Amino acid sequence: MHKPFLIAKLIAWISTLGTIILSLFSGIKEIFGGPKSFYDPNVAILSVTLITIIWYTYWTHLSVIIPKIEDQKKSESSRKALATALLTELQRIDQILRDIYNGGIYTYNPIPNTMLNYAGNNLHVFSNKTIKQIAYFQNKIDDFHKMLISHISKSKIDGDYFKLKAVLACDSLNLLVDSLMEEGGTMPETIKFVESYHGSFPPLPDKKFDEPVRL
Repeated sequence: MHKPFLIAKLIAWISTLGTIILSLFSGIKEIFGGPKSFYDPNVAILSVTLITIIWYTYWTHLSVIIPKIEDQKKSESSRKALATALLTELQRIDQILRDIYNGGIYTYNPIPNTMLNYAGNNLHVFSNKTIKQIAYFQNKIDDFHKMLISHISKSKIDGDYFKLKAVLACDSLNLLVDSLMEEGGTMPETIKFVESYHGSFPPLPDKKFDEPVRL
């Protein structure tokens, strides 16, 4: 049970027990040798009223705080899921940037940006720090797209300039990865590639479905 629930329930029970003890105070004194006590309907009605108010307040408090806690859970779950999806996409982007650094523009593969674009439309789930890192990294990726267009149009681009852009983008990527881990994201598993195989094509992966029944 959440701490706010426990605190509210504890206060309600303490208040209830306190009210009962006070209403029975004269009877308790008689047990220990005090003056004889008599039933007082006013005290009984007051005690019942106080206990009713106490528990009404408790349940009203819960009706307000429970939706807030549920919203917080949903927000946290959405943030972690989006952070994990972004980390998976960044893993592929990181490899592309490093290929460009090592092999130049001719090793360029289209940079995936589906989750980056989705995150850009749902920035409210992240902290300000992560939002800034996403925007900064997106600018670096846009630079690569502009360079690619320039290369296609046969403009002269210095290979060292590509390497510099790759280094800057990787540095920004690492900062974004750290922020996404702080948001609760899970690092994806290492991508495994088949390094050697027979023929011109890699082998088919293992079959997941049963053989179809032929009639």
